[in-house]
Amino acid sequence: RVGVTESRLAAPIPDGEVVALHEALAELAQIDSAAADLVRLRFFAGLKTTEAAEALGMSVRSAHDLWAYARSWLRRKTKGN
Repeated sequence: RVGVTESRLAAPIPDGEVVALHEALAELAQIDSAAADLVRLRFFAGLKTTEAAEALGMSVRSAHDLWAYARSWLRRKTKGN
């Protein structure tokens, strides 16, 4: 076993990026609520794709595709690309 300090478990996110992510996620929820729900389950609750798919009542393949779409959409919105 290797000891890991709490600070190494997750990289800190600058406040501005947290605000941008929150705003982008709210916008995504207006466009595609299932995608926003999936992001919340994966990013904030830490669920795996299979767990999130089950929680949302969708196939794992659909969740995988929706996750790819949501990540791309959020990246464009938060990075301005």
